[in-house]
Amino acid sequence: MTNKDVDYRTYLTFFKDSTYYPEENYRYIYNINYYSNKDYLTEKLNTSKGNLNKLVRKFLKFNLVEKDTILNDNLELKQIYKFNELENNFVLLSDKEIEKLLTLTSNEIKVYLVLRYTLYDYSWRNIELSYIAKNIGLSETNTARTIKKYIDNLKEKDLIDYSYYFEYVEGKNIKRYKFKIEDN
Repeated sequence: MTNKDVDYRTYLTFFKDSTYYPEENYRYIYNINYYSNKDYLTEKLNTSKGNLNKLVRKFLKFNLVEKDTILNDNLELKQIYKFNELENNFVLLSDKEIEKLLTLTSNEIKVYLVLRYTLYDYSWRNIELSYIAKNIGLSETNTARTIKKYIDNLKEKDLIDYSYYFEYVEGKNIKRYKFKIEDN
């Protein structure tokens, strides 16, 4: 998620419209569906067809998806975009979460995914803003205001809750944040 060249809003849109193939344990979309739905996708993502193609090429370049083939129900060989497994670093998202996330920016989605993964077994947990910044590919310095804007938007969408407190460390008051994921 640290790669700034990948648009996670577009990726999540594709993933949401994908089909699960349980025999092989992966998700995919038919190439023909991608090409026939370009107008819908460009409108939904508020982008041009050229930019959409560029984003899909980045998914291929960064190994998030790969071109493959599959036998469909009619036993015809069909071309697909197959979503690659991302090792064991994943979280399951509900349809409600995905719908809310699709109204956010790519960086806000990445912040949510970092928090969702980090808070997997916790109701509340302290997480440094610099940790979030590092894990979404931003510089750890001078990002508190940027990350704060993202977490405020996530809170507004009822995806997270957070509180903060001040801790006195080496003669300075340091603002510390505690987060929790809202039930969706």
